[in-house]
Amino acid sequence: NKHNKMIIIPKNNKSYFIIGIMTGTSMDCIDVSLCEFTIIDSKSKPKINLIDFREYDFHNDFKSKITDLINNNLETIN
Repeated sequence: NKHNKMIIIPKNNKSYFIIGIMTGTSMDCIDVSLCEFTIIDSKSKPKINLIDFREYDFHNDFKSKITDLINNNLETIN
């Protein structure tokens, strides 16, 4: 497993709103989250507040197109 890290060196008391979008290996939906990251200082871990989370189901035909895209190493779908 590779782990990605994001390093932020902000000024004190900065907040960032970050939107995360992903789908799992089942590819049945897309997950979207809105989080607020507040960084007090460069020595502390950020405080993370989940503001909202939604799942949006894929239609079966769209899931099939995504599967074809992955299996055939394509860059676009029609």
